[in-house]
Amino acid sequence: MDPLAQLQDIHVPEEVGLWPLAWGWWALLGLTLLSILAISFTLWRCKKLRKIRNSALRELDGMDQTNPDYFNELNALLKRTCIGYFGHESVAALYGDSWRAFLASMLGDKRKNAFESAFSELQEQMYRQPSAELLTSPNDAKTIVIVWLKHALPPSPAKIEEAKSHV
Repeated sequence: MDPLAQLQDIHVPEEVGLWPLAWGWWALLGLTLLSILAISFTLWRCKKLRKIRNSALRELDGMDQTNPDYFNELNALLKRTCIGYFGHESVAALYGDSWRAFLASMLGDKRKNAFESAFSELQEQMYRQPSAELLTSPNDAKTIVIVWLKHALPPSPAKIEEAKSHV
């Protein structure tokens, strides 16, 4: 008798499948989904915060600089934009020096002084007769507003709270 004839074939185990996944893969999948959700929420929030500013910039581009009320329209645009970010209670009652100080407080120290002096000229121009000599050109006034919109908005949460606490 042949001892090799009595041997049986090698028993091959079943192939290992992908399912069920080990706990480490489930954890990685969960972290990936959480990361995607966090990034999506952050991008959505950023887009939402910039929507008011971008709308104001588009409206500013469409304004007629030859309109006698151009400087008043610029001021109204800034007021509406600020109400959109800071709320009606914080902004609507501001005018004159308090309005200028509020706008300047939203800018960094680097731009604050230049903005205050330029915006004071814009404010003075609002109350002059349309036939009077211009203190500031419409292009300069538009530039002031663009600088403020681009560098002060969207405000940080701390700036929003600061503005609401001044009520």
